[in-house]
Amino acid sequence: MPAAPVAQELVKRVWGYDDAKDTDLPRGLVRTLAAKVETDPRRPVYLVTHPGVGDVCLPEGAEPA
Repeated sequence: MPAAPVAQELVKRVWGYDDAKDTDLPRGLVRTLAAKVETDPRRPVYLVTHPGVGDVCLPEGAEPA
């Protein structure tokens, strides 16, 4: 999973956890946000996950790739 080191750094810098091995925190927050902003989170329009890249917030009117 190539994104794990980035997620670990995010958890360490944003939340201040020195032992940032748990990458479920950012994923859970993105899922919660998607549930609030997407009409159907299974068919995202605004928050799209790109394999190898991560979650991307698309501008209104943009087409998911």
